Amino acid sequence: MFYRDYKLFNKDDYLQDLNYVDWNTKLNNLNNNINRTTNDIIKTIEEISNKHMPVKEVPHSKLKQFTKPWITNGILKSIKTKQKMYYTHFFSNDSNKIKQYKIYSNKLNKIKSINKRNYYNTQFTKCKNNMKATWKIIGTLIKHKSNGIQYPTQIIRNNYSYTKKKDIANQLNQHFVTVGPKLANSLGTSNEDPCKYIHNSPVSSFIMSNVSEYQVQCLFNALDKNKASISLPNTLITMASPILSPLFTMIYNESINTGIVPDILKISRVTPIFKSEKATNPNNYRPISTLSPFAKVLERLVYDQLELFLSKKKVIYEYQFGFRKGYSTEQAILEISDNIKTSIDNNETTCGLFLDFSKAFDTVNHQILLSKLYKSGIRGIQLAWFSDYLTNRFQYVKIGNVESDLLKITCGIPQGSTLGPLLFILYINDIPNCSKKLSFRIFADDTNIFYSSPSIDEIERVMNEEFNHILQYCIINKLSINYKKTNLFIINLQIKKHVI
Repeated sequence: MFYRDYKLFNKDDYLQDLNYVDWNTKLNNLNNNINRTTNDIIKTIEEISNKHMPVKEVPHSKLKQFTKPWITNGILKSIKTKQKMYYTHFFSNDSNKIKQYKIYSNKLNKIKSINKRNYYNTQFTKCKNNMKATWKIIGTLIKHKSNGIQYPTQIIRNNYSYTKKKDIANQLNQHFVTVGPKLANSLGTSNEDPCKYIHNSPVSSFIMSNVSEYQVQCLFNALDKNKASISLPNTLITMASPILSPLFTMIYNESINTGIVPDILKISRVTPIFKSEKATNPNNYRPISTLSPFAKVLERLVYDQLELFLSKKKVIYEYQFGFRKGYSTEQAILEISDNIKTSIDNNETTCGLFLDFSKAFDTVNHQILLSKLYKSGIRGIQLAWFSDYLTNRFQYVKIGNVESDLLKITCGIPQGSTLGPLLFILYINDIPNCSKKLSFRIFADDTNIFYSSPSIDEIERVMNEEFNHILQYCIINKLSINYKKTNLFIINLQIKKHVI
């Protein structure tokens, strides 16, 4: 385990070093080479941050305090005393010494228990109005058997076994960047235009406006201090926001005006998290991506403007409940249940098909996405920006202190990004248009399809006919249906009470 040592950190010295840098000279070449300028500025900030808050390996003696934060220095000393007493007292033939050891051990266990309870009481009090944070704490208290392995010690890929950390990291990275393209290519090809399902396109185009220093500083200040980031902790960026905001306002505006996203902001770090089953199978690891905080702020600035445009033009399908302000899973469930109840009241049977896509974000084709963005009103320099945002992206896998080689991402939506979810719902925004008879209710990539009729025979005929249209849509748009997780159900009057 590694941590940033802040014991000798001095905020004034840190800010003073940042102020001493001649940022104007570094920004002189911004108009000619945004990539080199952005890279130079971020590397300079990293060097200063590492000087004042260096990254160190957690010593073995302090490991318990990092995994169990309620363990204090006093408890650590008591644990060492208990370990000594184990040999001098517990193994002795003196009954009094054995009794002393047991009394000391019991008292220590009691103190540890009290400290642990007090620690979690404090944590729950701090986030009593934050349900997400509360459940995160509960998750640390519940020990799942499936989470026993965090990092793999062996990976088997292409019938070859890898045990060295560097090899494991490289193999996992290759697996993560190729799984999407392989799945997309296995779907076959189609000569049909993917945009044929888009029936309405905004006349006016989306135009990105320049951002202000105030906007950038607010987003720097709003960075989550508890979330991981690449190279720099969010705390140091927030602390230096008055100094950094003017610099990155210029960089962000240059990016918006030229349609170029700095390459350093397109690198992601992937942490493999074990899910279940065989730990040697790369398919059983979930890639968790982490981006640069500077990239997240740029994406948020673009996201806010794009989301406002899409909302005003009513571009997004009205029954898409995922990744949208004012929409939630509760609303999706209520909408579906109300429609089913109405059908039951009308003496109709309802057939529901719950589609699940395999690696939905990973199989997104960039050219298809860009053509759909154009149809959605994103044109000109704005479309060039999104094109550059999607291309020349790289990622690496990190296992402990070992990093894999950088690999290029050729397919899919950047996961862990701010813009990724919005781009994905634009990608599948036209799926309801592949059928004129079926009713669609969507939450991100979870697509729920319904058809109601008094006749079971009609339902069977229509669902089979229309499902062929859905399959055709998926082939054209490079989306793979996961049949193992796709479910179908029938609801009629006989189970009315059960449904309600």
